[in-house]
Amino acid sequence: MSDKTTKPNWFKRHKIITGVLAAFIIIGIIGAIGDSNTSNQPAAASTSSNTSSSSSSTAPTTPGLNQEARDGKFAFTVTSFSCGETAITQPDNSYSTATAQGQFCVMNLSIKNIGTVAQDFDASSQYVYDASSKQYSYSSDATITANPSSSQFPVYETINPGVSVSGIVVFDVPRGVTPTYAMLHDSGASNGVKVALQ
Repeated sequence: MSDKTTKPNWFKRHKIITGVLAAFIIIGIIGAIGDSNTSNQPAAASTSSNTSSSSSSTAPTTPGLNQEARDGKFAFTVTSFSCGETAITQPDNSYSTATAQGQFCVMNLSIKNIGTVAQDFDASSQYVYDASSKQYSYSSDATITANPSSSQFPVYETINPGVSVSGIVVFDVPRGVTPTYAMLHDSGASNGVKVALQ
């Protein structure tokens, strides 16, 4: 009767090697999970960056000539603006003339009442500014002279809902000054809307 001894399998005979291999496998799995999480982080940052870029690109811009600008119940459109005149004669009365102290800047303006009740337009609530933000008020004499004698616009005009009116507002500014933007108001108490003039 022979005495046969059963040999232990390879893993039992090489316990140290088996332990090292197991450790490497565990470390590899942990590393793979860490890499997966790290690879997702730039994508999230990229999404955040794209969102920021998208929001900045949709920032409102200042309206300019022939573009509607709204304040309160009024939608304003400056159709033209020019400076350099030293005198203005009324279109239907050649005897009525206004002379500038400096130079006249002439603004052709269209106004629509976009509200639900009548609103008074007041030319004294409209201003132009130069590049250093100096404020210039309208000239009442020149504004009255620049518009036909039959028109009250735009010194003072009541505008009903849905109605549009057009006219001229004149500013007397120093020679050599070029206004760069206007602040137009539906009333003396409103915040106003900025319109680029160049």
